[in-house]
Amino acid sequence: MIDRKELKAQARQILRETKPSAVWVTLMVTAALLIMQVLSLTLSGDLDAYRSMLESAMAGQLTYAVPSGTNNPIGWLLTIALDVMSLVLSVGYTLYILRLSRRKNPSFGDVFDAFGIFLRAVWISILRSVVVSLWSFIYALPASFLGVVMDPVLASVICLPLLAPMFMAAYSYRLAVFILLDERQYSCMQCLTLSRMAMQGRRLELFRLDLSFLGWMLLCVVPFVFLWVEPYMGVTSAKWYDKVMPPSSSKEIIP
Repeated sequence: MIDRKELKAQARQILRETKPSAVWVTLMVTAALLIMQVLSLTLSGDLDAYRSMLESAMAGQLTYAVPSGTNNPIGWLLTIALDVMSLVLSVGYTLYILRLSRRKNPSFGDVFDAFGIFLRAVWISILRSVVVSLWSFIYALPASFLGVVMDPVLASVICLPLLAPMFMAAYSYRLAVFILLDERQYSCMQCLTLSRMAMQGRRLELFRLDLSFLGWMLLCVVPFVFLWVEPYMGVTSAKWYDKVMPPSSSKEIIP
């Protein structure tokens, strides 16, 4: 069993000592992702719908606004391009966090290094999302069926235990991006397979590590607190990954 308190203490020390501050790097990455998200929603024609739902929620009403969409092919292409850029930037931030956890002279420029493996960064993000989403059908199909014969909200609650396989899949492939960044000779499918093998018997341990941040996550309702929490959780997870998968250990178990 890996000592959670020790990992978190190491992460806090790293964040205190790192220059430039991980808070500023997280702020710049978050701002870039937010700008791309707003542009994507604007180009796709969905921004007005989201704004309307937000305004109704602020007024205490839960109203669903149907997205208008767009028939402009150029708009769709630009939307896809922005979404792809966001995926790669997120992988780049993971690379920054990994180098930060190992004290390998991390800098904001690390975020853009993922563009060196552009296609693989996109592909592994898509593959992982698809695999996890497929497991969600174990919940979605029964919930949809029961929603026809009873109250949809009650049907959703009754089927909640069926979400467990989806969460297990999410944890099984949690290390895939870390492995891709460390072992670039492996294909995306090999990284996913290796992550699943490495996580066997360790999913609950990682879940407990995540759960230990619950108080910090609740504090994220306070503006800008997440700028500290995000790298804190990220560095702790990267430290946990290094304990589970020390350098070159993947070469011993990769199929």
